[in-house]
Amino acid sequence: MFFRNPKVKEPTFDERLSGLSQFGFSVSRVSGGAKVTRNGFGAVVEDMGGGAGAVGAHAGDGFP
Repeated sequence: MFFRNPKVKEPTFDERLSGLSQFGFSVSRVSGGAKVTRNGFGAVVEDMGGGAGAVGAHAGDGFP
């Protein structure tokens, strides 16, 4: 007899972003991704597709 393991659902990029608020992060949408900040520090997170994201900041994104 074979047992099937339940498939693990990979969260989408939007689901990952919405889950950050429970850890005290502020999320604001920018073109192609989101600006994630907490306690004066932040990063721009870009959607790479398939639930994956890339972290980076570009000049003019609102960070000094």
